[in-house]
Amino acid sequence: MKKIFLSSSGGSGTSLSLFLECPLKYHFRYNKQFMKKTLPLCLWFGNTIHTALLEKHLLMGLGRDAVTDYLKQEITTRYANPTSGQFTYECDEEQDALIAKSLRMYDTFVQNTFRPTGIEEKMIVELENPETGEKDPSVIVSGQLDLQESVALSTSYDDNRLVLSKQDGPGDDKIIMDLKTSSMKLSSLSGHLFQLLFYSYLYYIKHKALPKAVGIYNLTKTKTPTFQQLLYPPTFKEIVQMYKMIAEGARKIRENKFEPDYTACRGRYFSDCEYLPICHPEYFDVVEIELEKSLVMETTDDCLVSVGASK
Repeated sequence: MKKIFLSSSGGSGTSLSLFLECPLKYHFRYNKQFMKKTLPLCLWFGNTIHTALLEKHLLMGLGRDAVTDYLKQEITTRYANPTSGQFTYECDEEQDALIAKSLRMYDTFVQNTFRPTGIEEKMIVELENPETGEKDPSVIVSGQLDLQESVALSTSYDDNRLVLSKQDGPGDDKIIMDLKTSSMKLSSLSGHLFQLLFYSYLYYIKHKALPKAVGIYNLTKTKTPTFQQLLYPPTFKEIVQMYKMIAEGARKIRENKFEPDYTACRGRYFSDCEYLPICHPEYFDVVEIELEKSLVMETTDDCLVSVGASK
């Protein structure tokens, strides 16, 4: 049986979250390999900051001078050659401004009292029912956990809402943190809870235990990055729910059920969807998008979609 690989590394471009958003969009992106030729530079920048903070600083122990040299070299090289493979990054910010922002993020990260001490880990597991232990080796689930720590947490309540706080000193409470380098609402985890619970599922399957908390270390995309920490305690019920979502998604992918979810088209991502001209040719006419120039098409014999032609 053909293996199905499902992952979640953040954002709408990840395989499982993209399938749940719109199965047809998943089909275009992963099965047909219809991709935009140009990508926002923030995607590359986020990966570069992750490497600088998690690998160069935490794992290798490099200091500010060495990390600064790394960031300057990477950003300068990318601006000199914005093309990587078949894709080109849109550099919509001045090079010196991006270097300055990256260094502010580094300083914010290392100077904060809640600075994490864990390192990232790639988790790859077979799909497993957390209630029964039954495994499906044909479905491989993976994710990149930015940080894992053993800390001391205290609990309190604010208007009947559980509040977790990280304490000074060592502890045995396991937490998983996700590092964010772009703007997000700091008041709530709701927009990122799917990804965090996906990580919790991976952690539970590997360790047969729940993390005490999952959360976000956020370096906001502002002129002066502000370090924010958000924590959420996952439950076993949520782990089971995540398993059911993964299993259902895998089943539909195997059965080639890629019906479009037009409710997603009415959301805030509608005008930014690169597949808009295919699914909504009437809108394609209005905005006059040149499809061939905006997408890289790897057309196959079984592709039933007529692309590049408007009404």
